[in-house]
Amino acid sequence: MVPLPRGSGKARRGAATRSANVALVTGAPDLLVLGYDDSPEAVRAAGWALAAARARPGSVAVDLVRAVSLPPIPVAGWDIPVSELIERHEREARAEAEAGAAAFRAAGVAAEVILRRWLPAETLVEHAVARRASLVVVGQRGDRPGRLLLGSTSRGVVLHAAAPVVVVRGDRIEAPPALVVAALDGSPASERALAAAGRWWPSAAIAAVHVRDGAAPLDLDSLGASVRRAGLDPGRHEVLLLDGEPAASLLDLAEGRGAALLALGRGGMGAFAGRLLGSVADKLIQISPCPVLVAP
Repeated sequence: MVPLPRGSGKARRGAATRSANVALVTGAPDLLVLGYDDSPEAVRAAGWALAAARARPGSVAVDLVRAVSLPPIPVAGWDIPVSELIERHEREARAEAEAGAAAFRAAGVAAEVILRRWLPAETLVEHAVARRASLVVVGQRGDRPGRLLLGSTSRGVVLHAAAPVVVVRGDRIEAPPALVVAALDGSPASERALAAAGRWWPSAAIAAVHVRDGAAPLDLDSLGASVRRAGLDPGRHEVLLLDGEPAASLLDLAEGRGAALLALGRGGMGAFAGRLLGSVADKLIQISPCPVLVAP
């Protein structure tokens, strides 16, 4: 059996960080990296990713990435060597991922399976950088507010990814999305989120929204300029100014309009994971009724 690649600590993570800017500046190919395992949440995310890829025939490839952890090792009363037990566990994991990839291939979408012995979030983030992915898709385990705690895979990927990340959650699972609500706050990250939505789903209606909460609000001219910097025509899409608390206002708009995707920038999450707590993105990936795209 060919050994799976392992994580190599700070040096490998540093290389990933240096490569991230290259991926964003040069323009990544339309590669979708999907976090995959046999959980219902991952299977649902795979279905969403498949529908999104099928909407753009021939222009999207998918890497199904699975991080492999050690299986439970019996202390006694087991005749199989530990090495064989690990190999069996990895064969089962690959077979499950290959079954997922087969659904993509049957639909005409190029798909590869990647297994790695390492932590799930780090595996997805580093693989997406190495492959210059333009989108990462993950499921969310536990839809109840408060379940998305420090250390969860989806949260770790959102926090550290160099590419936009879609967290597939909520009851409204529709791909490709017919309506996207994109939150703009004048930051490059929010404009990258809007640009990603426009690139991946060019036929979607997009409502570009700025919520004025008293902190240097944008006017309509500034909001239109932000839409243009994202590569979209503000005359083709709806441009809205709202007043209120940002997360609540965006959720109300998404619910009222039946949006199939919320898109926003990662903003001030920074390198310290605790700064994600309480942010607009943090709230939305916990309670949004539909998938959420977060751009770095």
